[in-house]
Amino acid sequence: MAVDRDPAEIVANLRGSIEASQRGSRKLRAHRFRDLFGFQPWSPVRRKMVSKLLADEGIVVQPPLDEAGREKLNPGSELEVEMHFAARLFQALGHAEEQEAAGSGAR
Repeated sequence: MAVDRDPAEIVANLRGSIEASQRGSRKLRAHRFRDLFGFQPWSPVRRKMVSKLLADEGIVVQPPLDEAGREKLNPGSELEVEMHFAARLFQALGHAEEQEAAGSGAR
């Protein structure tokens, strides 16, 4: 039997856990956040309602709920993983695109 959850109460509990944390913040994965509210699907109306409740409690969500959990990656090959993750890592480490040799097989 499904139990109805009060979104305002969930947001109040989140506020309490944020205030109790040493860093003054919480990290939740998008799917876990959605599960807290028990919404399937996570419709635009529900997303807007939860965004308003969070804003009313002074809770800032990063990335915004409209963007959270949107990126889905199902890499079909090692090359796709390399291009999606390794390229970003190399750039973050200060390497130029010209220095990358994605898929070269050289190890």
